Amino acid sequence: MSTLYNLTDDYVRVLEMIDEGVDEAVIRDTLESIDEAIEVKADSYSHVIREKEGINEIRRKEIKRIQELINRDDKAIKLMKDSLYEAMKYTGKTKFKTDLNSFWVQKNPPTIEVTSEEHIPEEFFKTERKLQRRDLIKYMKENSIEGVELKQTEGVRIR
Repeated sequence: MSTLYNLTDDYVRVLEMIDEGVDEAVIRDTLESIDEAIEVKADSYSHVIREKEGINEIRRKEIKRIQELINRDDKAIKLMKDSLYEAMKYTGKTKFKTDLNSFWVQKNPPTIEVTSEEHIPEEFFKTERKLQRRDLIKYMKENSIEGVELKQTEGVRIR
């Protein structure tokens, strides 16, 4: 079976046949065979596309499931570390060794807790500039901006 690329080349050959004055019946038969071949190829493509879309949906669900497992385990790890810390502080045993591990309490790097931002100097704030594409598209439908081009593309939809 021909590839979609070859079938497209066949259309170019038909145009050449027309330029050469080949009989209309031959051209019509050739076009019908190309159209049927493209339709068969399109059906094959749609089967593969749907299969890949289904596989990707399963993968997305699996990613979500695994991320939930990671989050659950992270919470359990934090709970165990917090419990161990509290037990070590309460008993005063802040440094010890076992046959398998060494344990100690250590100060973490400093952090801040902000209860009000009104007195913080502006130099500590970062403003992120982000293009609002949807708003710009609406604007560009009736206006123009140098360096901005409104493009309309096409794509295949399969039902």
